[in-house]
Amino acid sequence: MKHFLSLLAVVLAVPAYAQNTPAPAGAFNIAGSGETGNTHAELFPYLHEARVSMVRLFPEWAGIQPKQGEWDWTSADALVESARKNDIQLAGVLAFLTPWASSAPNDPDHGARTRTFPIKNIQYWRDFVRETGARYKNDITYWEVYNEFNATTFARNATPANYAELVKEADLELAKVNPQAKIGIGCADVDLSFLENVIRSGASGHFDFLAVHPYSLMDAALAGREAVFLGLGDNLRKLLKKTGQRDDIELWVTEVGTTATNTAASEDRQAAALVKAYTLCLAQDIRRVFWFEGRGPNYGQGSFGILRQDWSKRPAFFALQTMTRLVNANPHPLGWLDLAPGTYGFVLQGNPDPVLVIWASTDAGASVQFGGPVTVTALDGTAVQQEAGSPLQLSRSPVFVTALPPALLAQAQENAGKPFPWIKDYSELDVASVQMGASNVENGLVQIAGEDGDHNTVVELVDGVYARRTDKANRNNYINFDVSDSYASLGDKDLEITIVARGADPSKAAGFVMCYESATGYHEAKGGVTLSPNDGWKEFVFRVNDANLANSWGWNFRIDASNSASDVMVKEVRVKRLGPKK
Repeated sequence: MKHFLSLLAVVLAVPAYAQNTPAPAGAFNIAGSGETGNTHAELFPYLHEARVSMVRLFPEWAGIQPKQGEWDWTSADALVESARKNDIQLAGVLAFLTPWASSAPNDPDHGARTRTFPIKNIQYWRDFVRETGARYKNDITYWEVYNEFNATTFARNATPANYAELVKEADLELAKVNPQAKIGIGCADVDLSFLENVIRSGASGHFDFLAVHPYSLMDAALAGREAVFLGLGDNLRKLLKKTGQRDDIELWVTEVGTTATNTAASEDRQAAALVKAYTLCLAQDIRRVFWFEGRGPNYGQGSFGILRQDWSKRPAFFALQTMTRLVNANPHPLGWLDLAPGTYGFVLQGNPDPVLVIWASTDAGASVQFGGPVTVTALDGTAVQQEAGSPLQLSRSPVFVTALPPALLAQAQENAGKPFPWIKDYSELDVASVQMGASNVENGLVQIAGEDGDHNTVVELVDGVYARRTDKANRNNYINFDVSDSYASLGDKDLEITIVARGADPSKAAGFVMCYESATGYHEAKGGVTLSPNDGWKEFVFRVNDANLANSWGWNFRIDASNSASDVMVKEVRVKRLGPKK
């Protein structure tokens, strides 16, 4: 009884914020950072102008409850008020720990003080969630538990079970004060193995949406591998089905983006990436997408914001504004169109007419024609009339096509229930392979090379054969690979990976280890490889029985030559599934 009276006193001391009806949740949203929390009053009017529906942002627990028993709602109240004024709904994030509740309360590093697990007492978390949910029950419906818990930057000394406990308790506490509240779980990138462990560790049945941050898939799409991004929805639904979750769990992308410097080419690339990100997600019925971010600090050689540091609008801002003008705020995917080789086309519900978003996947571009007159709108909103039968030249920058001929719309709608044609089916393949060379020959297995040079390889002619090597001089010590999901993915544990390699420098020894994706993270396979000087090509076979190719961080396995004295040359890589496809 004493505990109940104490709890009642706290609830009465922290009343619900004034009555409000949140703006409807939509598809086109923005994710904020810690820096956004200081500029929301200036930022939100810009986002309202771009027709942004939701912003993923909320003050950290440490700011709201700096001391036990002491509550400071100043920052949160101001944020909620800014959202109200601009008809924006907040997607709240319940994060991180407050120092007095963490396992490192006195650490001089702020990150350690607020992100070291285990939590001292789960009751502290319950109280924080309950009071926060009660105060903002009229303003915030959607709450994501924590931010990127699988990244050690945000959760130190932590386990999936620690996260599952936070999720379960947040669900139970929010239900007491706001039965309409929706709970989400998430991760950095697309760490399906981590999410599966969280669900099985106690989060099952305690969340309403599943959120990921597919930055690696964005990189793949920008490199012309959009098909990899198009497998995201199916992989997430496969995970939910595998773990026995409800059919109505929504799929969200609560962070995705790419940086831009203040050069025209870089900013145009970012604008194209933004439209591709929203389109590729919506085409898979991923309901809410949050571009990171509105305006933010520089991260190395650029920033993610659709606004520059001086608050001027980047091309990405106008691209978002154009898309939200033409496409419905909560669009249903109406189907896809494969109008020419090397093109991607998706038809979305529009305002009010259907909209085709289409682009070419390579710098070579492509040309398409329409059976009737259409309107073609560029990312900056400029519209032109395209006559029937006249060729439309496509580039890697998407365009919006409206006034579609009825026959073409019917074709897209007929395709709606069919697999995407850009995703090949390798399920019956005996061995997936890639022949490394001037142009790799890929069959169910691809080498991943980042557009920014990360993990890139050097082509060389060796004994009359083109092959690829690491590039240690430029700190490219890895060669990453991705196996087609149709050949091996979640649950395909038994694999045989064969690497044909040699040292690149005949005067020096070389070596590598093979790292692969398992249900408990990335592991090094047993048996590192040593390549003696003057050795020719050799085959190295690795058998693993705990693989789980979830593409958690954008790759399934890699050759790691970081500890090698010289570069490693690779001619061929093969993957054999030892058993039927799961």
